[in-house]
Amino acid sequence: MKTNYLLLGAIALLSACAQEEFNDSKTEIGTNKNENVLLKSQDYNIIHFNSTKHFFECYDSLFIKDYDEQLAWTTSKTSNSLLKNADLCTDTIMLSMPKAFQALFNKDLEVAINDSILKYDNGKLYLVEINNKKILPPILCGETDASPVECKVQTREGGYLGYNTIGFSHQYNFRRASSKYKFNYVHELKSYTTRVNDYVAQVLGFMVKLEYRGRGSWKEASEPRDITMDLRCSVAASSGGSNFAFWDIGKRTFTRRQWNIEIPVARIVPNNVPERQRQWLITIVGTISQTISGENDTRWNDKF
Repeated sequence: MKTNYLLLGAIALLSACAQEEFNDSKTEIGTNKNENVLLKSQDYNIIHFNSTKHFFECYDSLFIKDYDEQLAWTTSKTSNSLLKNADLCTDTIMLSMPKAFQALFNKDLEVAINDSILKYDNGKLYLVEINNKKILPPILCGETDASPVECKVQTREGGYLGYNTIGFSHQYNFRRASSKYKFNYVHELKSYTTRVNDYVAQVLGFMVKLEYRGRGSWKEASEPRDITMDLRCSVAASSGGSNFAFWDIGKRTFTRRQWNIEIPVARIVPNNVPERQRQWLITIVGTISQTISGENDTRWNDKF
């Protein structure tokens, strides 16, 4: 069993372009309500949101859905969904974001909030249109940053309690006889912080990945996998806060599952303390295994 103290990697979305202030940090997220109150529009090439607050409420509610539900939601809003056309996306920073975040954009990495259209480009959000009028040059109004999560693992050595700081990610590199590519299984906890003016929300997710690499960088692989897990965890936040929610990972089985899996673990609106002082306090124990379907020699048994 490992008890982990995770500093929060940040995703900061600045909303200078929206000119909105949110004073109520206890907003309840009603999934169906928030997902359906989109602005009426004749432009079905882009997803419309009533406000920046509404945008983030949908992001939070989609985060607790699985990939098939996220895909169904986004394609019901636009046939040009990024999630549906992810294989055409070359923005590696966007592709590293949670699927719930990707689901909010079209394949041109655009989203409409109120009367404005924002475009995502390599970790930054630009205001490109207001009231059907193009903005030249585009105005920088937001950015994202998915910093590596730092982890202090509690250990005992010689009867003394100590801490070792490491990156929290279990990985297993391997090759397949039928492929020229290198493959990599990944099991990791990832923490994201979203900010809009004085509104802050943090989510923690457990990621189960299969990646491949040729000559370039690691990319998400689509080979179907058989996955079994039995993981128990408990989560608290050192800084405290409101609107806290926690979901245990538990026992799960996936057969011939494609693409990465993102399992929600916790969400909180933290107290107003410096970011460097905010930590998730996590205890996690159990096992997880991955196998490319029909290839038993690719099986990896991982233990926490």
